[in-house]
Formats: sequence, structure tokens, C-alpha cells
Amino acid sequence: MSARAEAIHPSPLPDDVLSKLRQLSEALAPGQLQWASGYLYGRAESRQELSGAETSPTPRETLSVAYGSQTGNSRRLAERLAEQAQAKGLAVRLLSLTDLRARELPKLSLLYVVISTQGDGDPPDDARRFLDELGNRRAPSLDGLRFGVLALGDSSYPLFCATGRGLDERLAELGGHRLLDRVDADLDFEGDAAPWLDSALDIAQRELVASAATANPTPRLHLVSSTGITSTPATPFEAEVITRHPLTTDRAVRVVHHVELDIAGSGIAYEPGDALAIHVGNPESLVETVLDAAGLDGNTEVIIDEVATDARHASLREWLRDHRELTRLSLKFLRQHATRGDSGSALSQLLLHDDPQATRRWLASRQLADALREAPAEWTAEDLVRALPPLATRAYSIASSRAEVGDDEVHLCVAEFGGVHEGRRWQGLASGALSRLQESGRLRIELESNPRFRLPGDDTVDILMIGAGSGVAPYRGFLQQRAAAGAAGRNWLLFGNRHAREDFLYQAEWLEALRRGTLHRLDVAISRDGDSVRYVQDRLLAESLAVFDWIESSGRIYVCGDASRMAPDVDAALRHIIGTHAGIDAESARERLNDLAAEGRYLRDVY
Repeated sequence: MSARAEAIHPSPLPDDVLSKLRQLSEALAPGQLQWASGYLYGRAESRQELSGAETSPTPRETLSVAYGSQTGNSRRLAERLAEQAQAKGLAVRLLSLTDLRARELPKLSLLYVVISTQGDGDPPDDARRFLDELGNRRAPSLDGLRFGVLALGDSSYPLFCATGRGLDERLAELGGHRLLDRVDADLDFEGDAAPWLDSALDIAQRELVASAATANPTPRLHLVSSTGITSTPATPFEAEVITRHPLTTDRAVRVVHHVELDIAGSGIAYEPGDALAIHVGNPESLVETVLDAAGLDGNTEVIIDEVATDARHASLREWLRDHRELTRLSLKFLRQHATRGDSGSALSQLLLHDDPQATRRWLASRQLADALREAPAEWTAEDLVRALPPLATRAYSIASSRAEVGDDEVHLCVAEFGGVHEGRRWQGLASGALSRLQESGRLRIELESNPRFRLPGDDTVDILMIGAGSGVAPYRGFLQQRAAAGAAGRNWLLFGNRHAREDFLYQAEWLEALRRGTLHRLDVAISRDGDSVRYVQDRLLAESLAVFDWIESSGRIYVCGDASRMAPDVDAALRHIIGTHAGIDAESARERLNDLAAEGRYLRDVY
């Protein structure tokens, strides 16, 4: 606690306790201090609830900044806003939507929310309970609430920023007063987010100063952050490929590779559940295909003042190779492209009818070169560079534990992504690059920390790991970690894929773990062998009583894999299991599952 804070709030603590608190605060880094602040605040709230005391509401002159974040971008923007508001002398409460309940909103006066949309319209996991509470019939009236929403998303999905848009509309519907218009920010969110953050700060300063002048309260700082998320390194590391070999046969529908990288000297200290972000440029052959489809000269110089890259003055070919997305189409770009071409084209008609399902199929089956050929339009080199989204990294779940492989290695499980459209075969950017790498090849990588998908700190806790295809990757690291630690908790793996012979990933390792007793149960859902189709959710339902007993015994449930189909189906299966065996209705079962997520007992890493 600072001398200024102690002067404002004389300590109620005994001298010896206050001395220990000062020593602890001096030993912690800023991010750790924020986490400790949130932890102590949560403990105080819990004790007040248990004792029947009324929880002190956030003061009416406080700015509450909340975030719903899957990868950390929304959290970082919320932290920036909170820090800037604090620097202006405002009282600030910073928190995850995991820690905000809908019933608390009437106590607030000014709320800013930064929230992402996961995949095609899904909320981030840390916001699910809050959004469900806000959407049901028991949601409170918010006549006294002033609010603003900053939405993050990916315009390659038809339901771009749907979560933020829905939240913004619901807060207004319940009576809240919108202080500033919502902004929907794409993957290159900085350009859209910065003006919104500036406006939000100016408005908060004006609103809270006016409130303080009226109420004349004692100014307070109430900074709460309940996560321990760490930032990823800013500089990528060049890792060497130790080995790469297929995990599938040549008859598999999708080839999956096991990749081992040498990270000696990188300083990367990953934990099971983390991911590696891969930096890959577009292949020259794809760049030439795009240039040909656009009818542009790759040697044309393009000058753009862009903070996000080191490039200011480069050829069109260099921009497309190193700085722009060519394998992922965005809805934002397609809309611009359609306005430059024939209004009667199939693309224009698709966008006109606004059919999310049809748009999703169109986007999933094509890349930029296909769009340029199917719907010809006039582009200048500069306009094309400006219209295309920045080249993003690709993240892959880590499939190893340092307790098993040491500090100098990291393993990945990579499924090749690709397809054929009108005779042109295409590949995913990073998976294609990884499939072409030979031993001693190099990859530019950085750690993408994922503290919301961690093993329990208590080794006696049972875990159920649900994954399909390459979604099994983090569980290899989980099992290695638990085996090395001699964990007493049981480990249950439920894995799904198409064929037992062709793509039973890491089969020998799972069977050996069963033999050694480090894996206690293995259930497999093979969807294309035999007469009937069986997925992981079907296996869950078939073992529903065992799954429910696992939940009731305080076990943790992990889900990793496809966000569009597998994850929602598993979610529905778990709700059904809880409803059936707990004897509660569907809405109560949904609330129970959301509570498990908020308690850190239902964790998902979906993409």
C-alpha cells in the first residue's frame, strides 16, 4: 500500500500484519499485485456473504471496466483503459466477467465492457455465465447504469462480433444508457480500439467528476484483476525442427504430424495447456497466384504508414508475402470487393441475402485468389494492401510437458488444413508450412500463455479430458506432467476421430499409459468405422452416470477442439447429463454448467 493510500485510508490492521503486507507488496511485480488485489477482494466478498453481512457495492463514482477474453486481447485493452483512468485520478474497478454477476449491475453507475467473440458467434468462456444471467427473464432493470461496449472479433466469420453486439443491445434493452457507440474491431483491432478507448476515457472523466461534485464522496481506488494471465514475449524465437513424423496413415482424410522443436536458449517456459504461436509468411507460389488473379504487378511500390509492421515502403509482392492475409478471407474485405465488381455476381448476391450458413460455407471453401477470380474487380496495389487484414500468427496447442521432455524441447500435434476449389488445391498457411519442413528447418515461434486451461494445483483432483482429432494435443502434456508429479488423481481420456486404423493419434502412448496406470480410463469414439456414426458427445451420453459421478466428486472437465461443432455438442451433452442425474430442468442444468466454468472446473480450449 502506498503512503498516499494509507493517508486516505488509515490502516485497520495491527502493526505486525501491516508490516508483512508492505513486505509482500514490495516483493510482487505489478501484474502479481493486481492478481493479489483481486484474490483478497474475492475473499472479502465471500466472507461477507457467508456471515450474512451486506456486501459493499462498488461506489457510484467508480468506473467499472470488465472484460470477456479468450486469448487475452480484450483483457489487455481493458487493462490499458483501467490504467489510463487510474492515471487520471479516477477510482477504477477492473475485473473479468467471470467475477461479475448480472444482479450486481444495478449497483454500478458506469460500466465499460471489452469483449471478444470466439469463432462464429460464441462468447468467450469467462463471459458465459454473466451473459446467460443477463439474457434470462430474471435479469434486473438497469435504469441507472451508464455503459459502453468495445467488441472484438474476426470478420472471416459471418457472425462477426456477435457477442459484443448482443451485449450492447441487451444492456440498452434493460434500461441502461449507452454513453458511446459500440465499435466492432477486427483482428487488426488497434486502429479501431484506440479511438474508442480515448473517447471512453474522456467520457468517464467527465461523468465521474460530475457525479463526485454532486455527491462529494471520498475518492477511492478499487482496482481488481482476478486473472493471472501473463503477456507473451514480444520477439519471436527461431526454433529448429528436431523431428517431424506423421501420426496418421496415408489413407487418412486429414494428415496429422507430430513435430518436435529445439527451443534451447529461447527463455520459453511453457506449461501444459499453453500454445505456440507460429509466425509464417505466405509462400511465393500463392503470392504469384494472387497477383495474377488481381491483374497487378508485384513490383509496384506501396507506401503505407503502418505501425503494426516495420514496413513503410515495400513492393506489393513483399506486402502480400510478409504482411497480409491471403489464405483467410474476411467478410469485411469481401464486402469491399463486391462494391468494386459486378452487382449481379454470385458473391454480391450472397452478401445481399445475408445468409450466415451460406456465407460460412463460401468462406470455408475459398481463399483470396478464388474470390478475385470468381468476382473480378478493379483494385490498385495500395487499395488492395489497405483492404486486406494483417497477417496473423497461427496458434497450436503444446503437446508436451517440460517435466518429461526437458526445458529445451517443445512438441506440437499439427493437422494439415486444406482443400480443392475448382481444380486449385490450397493449404492452410501454417499447417502447410509445417508439413513441408524437414529436420533442421526453422520456425519463428512465441509462447501463447493459456492460464485458463491448466491442470489443477491439487494433484489429487480427478480430470476428464475430452478431445477430437488434434484437439487431443494438450492432454499428452497433461498426462506427462501428472505422471512426472506422481499425481494421485485419476486421469480419464475421451478421444474421438474418424478411423481406428488411420487416425488414432498417439494410440501407442495412451495404451502404454493405461498399462503403467498413469491413465486410468480411455474411451474412444470412432465416427466412421461400422454402421453408425459415433462422436465424443455420444460416448459422453453413453457413460453419463460415470461422467456425473466425476462432476459430483469435484473432478475437472476439459474440452479441446473444434468450436463450431464438437464443443457445442459436448456442452449440450454435459447439460443433459447434469439435468438428468441431478433431476433439474434444462435452464438449471445450464446454470450449473456455467457455475462449473466460473469455478474453474469446466475448462475449454476451442478454436
